Amino acid sequence: MATSLALDNIISASALARARAVSDGVAVAVIRDLVRTSSITVADLARVIGPRRTLDRRLKDGTPLSVDESDRFVRFAAVLDLATSIFGGRDAAMAWLRDAKRAFDGTAPLDLLRTDAGARAVEELLIRARHGMLA
Repeated sequence: MATSLALDNIISASALARARAVSDGVAVAVIRDLVRTSSITVADLARVIGPRRTLDRRLKDGTPLSVDESDRFVRFAAVLDLATSIFGGRDAAMAWLRDAKRAFDGTAPLDLLRTDAGARAVEELLIRARHGMLA
């Protein structure tokens, strides 16, 4: 059964609640709401979650994300929240996430969020930016 947690609830949820949301599979309604109400596109999410065709099919059918897809989405949501708090809004956060970074050998942070190790690298760079170091 898919979780009923909305994006903001996923971000603010306890670690256990996030783990349960991942295990249950994030509801595609969360994805639809996010894409409808912000500068984030399905293409952006596909860069993190998985193949665009699979994501499009889940959105069409209303099928919850798989555990792996949900894990990547929750990781994206956490990094998006951190970037939003640093850059002052989702538009600026997404612009930063989409833009290739020298610190990542020309890779965009968004493309690193597919793995836990990549997400940690992005979080570290964001935390350095928060403390005034160039990102």
